[in-house]
Amino acid sequence: YIIIFIIYFIYNIVCYKSKKVVYIIWNKELIVQNDKYYKIQFLLSIVNCILLIIETIVIVPLQLETNPLTHTLILLITFLPINYFVKWLSLKKKYVKIL
Repeated sequence: YIIIFIIYFIYNIVCYKSKKVVYIIWNKELIVQNDKYYKIQFLLSIVNCILLIIETIVIVPLQLETNPLTHTLILLITFLPINYFVKWLSLKKKYVKIL
């Protein structure tokens, strides 16, 4: 799993440099109005990757034997709130607009 998160981090770097939206905002008609959005997206993706790696190393091995779905649930519980936080913050600061 750690390799997947490292690949995801590299993907975030590529998206940051090429100015692509990484996080799923659930709207196809998203318009980035300010380039600061990409910086916020990138910084929060770093936080996301670090949290996921820490969870994989520390928490998951303790719980994996009792419940095989633990890792998936932990990933969702971490990834989705950060995803929605990126959306909320970028809409609040008017970095993006949804048509």
